[in-house]
Amino acid sequence: MSKNIIYVAKCIDLATGKLTESSKIGIAQSDADKRIRALNSTKQPFKVELEAAWSFEKSSLSAEVVEAAIHALLEPDRINGEWFRDSEQELADRVGKAVLKLGGTPIGDDNPELKEMNRRQKASKKLMESVMEPLRKRLLQIGINWDYLTSSIGIDSGIGRLRVRITQNRGLYIRRRYSKFSAELLKLKTGLDWRDGERDGRVMCSGVDPDQLVTFLETTKDWLKNLPSPENSLHNLQKIKLDT
Repeated sequence: MSKNIIYVAKCIDLATGKLTESSKIGIAQSDADKRIRALNSTKQPFKVELEAAWSFEKSSLSAEVVEAAIHALLEPDRINGEWFRDSEQELADRVGKAVLKLGGTPIGDDNPELKEMNRRQKASKKLMESVMEPLRKRLLQIGINWDYLTSSIGIDSGIGRLRVRITQNRGLYIRRRYSKFSAELLKLKTGLDWRDGERDGRVMCSGVDPDQLVTFLETTKDWLKNLPSPENSLHNLQKIKLDT
């Protein structure tokens, strides 16, 4: 039987219970759940968890052809075989946008594991929309674009791409990877409690409310455009003139 399903699975370290920085892009014949169970049947120090799946049963393209094309495009992020670097947990969203354009169809609620996954994602999307949609007009007025991802929001900001997660109490948790702007500078210039992340080059800020988010985005919207050279000079960065 021709394999007609593309899936993305995330990897969880069993020793720490945390997500690793890699995800798998693979294909299955007719049941993505079965393929994931097979991957977890061996005694290994990590667990594979299905994140998203799409069927190509009704497409003119086969899942094998699309998978090969996606693997080729993601070659710089390949770790080994079908495993790819996914440190920002965006791989499922990136693959999803591609496969939908190529005729893939999301696998729906007839699959028990995907039914639960879809339920969680729908609840997350509803929460994200409840915070972001009231801000839409204000964000568009200052030229800010954003995407709803699987469980967070991707925002194109004046300091680069942000990942914003909305907590259950509707607070905002902002993360920026490999930022040219230090936590010290962001805290100094915006008044928000930015701090360095666990990994080098990451900064984060928690407890932000929606109004503070808009103010932050408006304050920093031209930072990258006005960035002096050399880019990594804190002395030069601190000369950035803010529109406040």
